[in-house]
Amino acid sequence: MIILKLNTFLKLVGFLYSAKAVFGVFYLLLGWQAAISGWVLPSWLVVVAVVADALLASVAFTHAKK
Repeated sequence: MIILKLNTFLKLVGFLYSAKAVFGVFYLLLGWQAAISGWVLPSWLVVVAVVADALLASVAFTHAKK
């Protein structure tokens, strides 16, 4: 079993949310289609997801610094 320190875990979570936000921006800018079970994500939902990911990443990085 892998045990991470809280600081390391928060940095990892922040990195993952940052990467997810970057992929969301690429999706919007390049027009990538992400079909999930036959339906395509609407653009407004991707915008909401990018904002939420950015906020969660900043919260994780802020708490990792403490």
